[in-house]
Amino acid sequence: MATIALSDISSVLKDVYEPGIKSQINQRAKLYVLVGKSARMKAGGTETVFNVKLSPNTDVISLPDGARLPDGGQTTTTKGTVGMRGHYGVFRLSQRAMYAAMDNEQAFVNLFELEADSLAKTIAQKFNRDMYGDGSGILCEVAANVSTSTTITCKAAPDGDLTGAATEEIGADGTRYLIPGQKIAIGTASTLAGNSGWTYRTVSSVTNRTSFVVNTSTTLTGITEGTPQYVVRCSGNSTTDGDNTEFGLNASGVYTEANQRVITGLKAIVDDGETARYLHGINHALWQSQYLDAAAITYDDITGAPNALVELTQDLIQQLFDAVDENASDDSEGVEWLCSHYSLTRQYTDLLRPDTRYAPQKLTGGYTKLTYAGGVREVPWFVDRDCTYNRLYAGGLDAIRIVEQRKAGFERKGGGVVKVIDRYDSIDARWVHYWNTACINRGRLGVIPNIRVTGLRQ
Repeated sequence: MATIALSDISSVLKDVYEPGIKSQINQRAKLYVLVGKSARMKAGGTETVFNVKLSPNTDVISLPDGARLPDGGQTTTTKGTVGMRGHYGVFRLSQRAMYAAMDNEQAFVNLFELEADSLAKTIAQKFNRDMYGDGSGILCEVAANVSTSTTITCKAAPDGDLTGAATEEIGADGTRYLIPGQKIAIGTASTLAGNSGWTYRTVSSVTNRTSFVVNTSTTLTGITEGTPQYVVRCSGNSTTDGDNTEFGLNASGVYTEANQRVITGLKAIVDDGETARYLHGINHALWQSQYLDAAAITYDDITGAPNALVELTQDLIQQLFDAVDENASDDSEGVEWLCSHYSLTRQYTDLLRPDTRYAPQKLTGGYTKLTYAGGVREVPWFVDRDCTYNRLYAGGLDAIRIVEQRKAGFERKGGGVVKVIDRYDSIDARWVHYWNTACINRGRLGVIPNIRVTGLRQ
């Protein structure tokens, strides 16, 4: 007797479709959400102005009877200014495709809702990444000349020892912020700032931490430590679409807020390097964060990046904690959070075993929450995949605030959120947000910039 097999009846069976689309993307935006919880500042005109008290009255003295009284001192105050940045997201749908998905009972999702939700999450993820940056808009730095190839090598953070000067740099991001399908501009500071002569490409794939592939064969020459070439986001071809990159340095490769397009991130706010950094129009010796020069760091003459790696120790963490607490203003709470990448937190968990000052919770078989008890209270240590490698940050909740001119959302014209494209059966939905970050208490932020990490992944 013949046996009826599954293959014989496949034509009369129906597959069952699980509803919705299952995401495999980590789009958590931890720092962006944390800063967003603080009171927001309203922008007016083209920028927001705030006042900062930098020092107390300078002429307070104890004297014997009959002595000459002081002439009278003055409190040091100064004004800071924060300019707005425009942030945009667009998706375009064929109306026929949109209605087909809406009318199909078996469709996994409503196509418009899928794209709208995906766009909102992608924008939040971009903001989170930018909040760790230096305002330059640079995704990565090209490490070597390219001769008629689609493969490009870029600088990345050292995984263990700092050994390769050409391809390794402390705090470098490598390919971690590149996404297949992303439009990029590649060029020198001069060509990118001048918006002429840079190379327009699309990312095809990301090979590993230091290598990626573009859609068209490319030649890049003359790359040295003194004349680097950078990769930044762009919205189209430079020869036809105007000034459309995120590059925020001037033609000499120097950061200035006037040239900045993306938001001001922690590298610009906290990573002062050897000297106090100009920020929000304030250039004062007392206007600086707590930058720990651990183990007598030396600095690269061109990039300003530290050249030495140090091990994470209990004493080093406590130094950072104390520096921020000591310099917090009298109306603030000092350190309220610590932040690092996962690679650094692995080392932190190793320190939990011998020292009870560290307060792990549910560490058996892994951890769900970490805190550090370095002062009068336990402080949460949160881990963020977008945090710069090799760095441990500490800060207060109100030290950085969001300044916005227009609340985030889809652009509405005529009561709707979509715009019909002239002469096409398509619609555009445009998401807009005009905002930037403002540091109102720089002394309440600190960083250890050069901690050795291992096990880095793409």
